[in-house]
Amino acid sequence: MRIYIVMVVILAANILSASTIYVRYNASGLNNGTSWTDAFILLQSALDTAVPGDEIWVSKGIYKPTFDNGLGLGIRGNHFRLKNEVSVYGGFAGFELLLTQRNVNLNVTILSGNIGLPEISNDNCYHVFYHPNGSNLNNTAVLDGFTVRGGFADGPAEHSNGAGIFNDYSDPAIKNCTIVNNIAAGSGGAFYNYYSSPDIFSSRIGNNSASTGGGFFNTFSADLKISNSLIYNNTAMINGGSSFNDNSNVTSTNCTTILKSGAKGKAHTSSGPYSQSVSNLKDYACVSWHEETDSITVYIDASSTMEMNNCCYSFAEGELVDESGIGFIEGAGNVHSDPLFADSGNEDYRLIRTSPCVDAGNDSYTEAMYDIRGEGYPRKLDTEGNPGPIDIGAYEYNKNYDQTVILPPENVTVIISADSTQLSWNEVSGASSYNIYRSDLPYEGFSQIDSSPTNSYTDSDVLAGNKYFYYVIAVSAK
Repeated sequence: MRIYIVMVVILAANILSASTIYVRYNASGLNNGTSWTDAFILLQSALDTAVPGDEIWVSKGIYKPTFDNGLGLGIRGNHFRLKNEVSVYGGFAGFELLLTQRNVNLNVTILSGNIGLPEISNDNCYHVFYHPNGSNLNNTAVLDGFTVRGGFADGPAEHSNGAGIFNDYSDPAIKNCTIVNNIAAGSGGAFYNYYSSPDIFSSRIGNNSASTGGGFFNTFSADLKISNSLIYNNTAMINGGSSFNDNSNVTSTNCTTILKSGAKGKAHTSSGPYSQSVSNLKDYACVSWHEETDSITVYIDASSTMEMNNCCYSFAEGELVDESGIGFIEGAGNVHSDPLFADSGNEDYRLIRTSPCVDAGNDSYTEAMYDIRGEGYPRKLDTEGNPGPIDIGAYEYNKNYDQTVILPPENVTVIISADSTQLSWNEVSGASSYNIYRSDLPYEGFSQIDSSPTNSYTDSDVLAGNKYFYYVIAVSAK
């Protein structure tokens, strides 16, 4: 009789389950990241701990880089680094149990390079995020719901570039973020992308500056994709205020770009995109707007192109400027008129009801459910709030939130008779009606007595010998 002995060897694998790591700057617990009570107080601690599959939740507050990852540049070399398969979320109040409970707009979560004296910039970190060659990030490295500000890249070699986010062979996903007030002595105030193709969604990139590429510096096959986003008032001392593109392709979908003049009087300067060496730009359902008229805003060399479909645009000097004369391809559905922002002087680039951008986009260009403001602001609505064509740009006009901005009534005149008071005023563009208020006192006690669909009203409910004071409010059409 033969006996066969079968030996089974079970090798135990060290399987790490994904977890949520908590960060709250004022936590008073065990500082181990296991709950909001015991949250890490430093974001760097969470990044050090995180393994693939983890999520890092960060409560509102200000967090600064505390580690240089071996750069040896002193404290100004401190920076954050993302990791593949790790998502970093901001916008929490510090008690949430579900990701859907956070409010990015209410719970502002700031990642700041301002590690020195608050009132000056030249002692700030060179980069807020620095992803050097070898990081090899892909779009599973996610930054979502943060304000990135205060990078000041004036260091040696590449540390003069990419003050906000520096990417070298790295393609992170940036969502629901605000990248503002970053300065680079070299290139890329907000973003420096070298052989890097990040995806940017529902984000704001504004008031950044550099010598070249105030908003973005994209070079060597940096194929950027940006959608549902606002790019505003970025400047460059030399060229490419909004972006500088070298051998790189940029695709923008439902974005609003506000151009601001950079350098003047220099050959090929641009406050908008500057493209050379086979750099092809594609704008779909976007707004590109420049309110000034004294600078070239777009430069495209003979090897590059710019394609615009269903866009609303204005460029100084009348149209695009390029050295080939054929670098601009105008597609269907374009608009050449003022987009009618709510209050551009205060950086409010929402659309008003009468904007030519309303219902003028192409639904096939985007799958975004909400506009740049996030949940609660749905895309693809008509002016009455019903399902309809998507609007051009980063904002969808919503009659429940976006009022038509109109001027107050002017030149109000009063004609008094024995039994009535007749009021009239200049008609206000965009007004659907006028509310009439009256009081017996000059500065208080006013109440609405009626409304008028026209720019006149007769008050017949008066008593001879009494004094009456009036004011009129123009009511916008929602």
